[in-house]
Amino acid sequence: MNNALPDRVVMAAIAFTLVVVFALIFSLRPNDNNAEPLLWKEQSSPSESSLAI
Repeated sequence: MNNALPDRVVMAAIAFTLVVVFALIFSLRPNDNNAEPLLWKEQSSPSESSLAI
């Protein structure tokens, strides 16, 4: 039960996994360039409830 894999096989498996993950991430990314970017907070004008110190 002590069958160790060679280091080259382990490194190749890790590299292959990373390539597959990045390929999936970039292939499933939406291609709509006209979509509005995500805003994490609402944009307000400077005169509304802003603190001037």
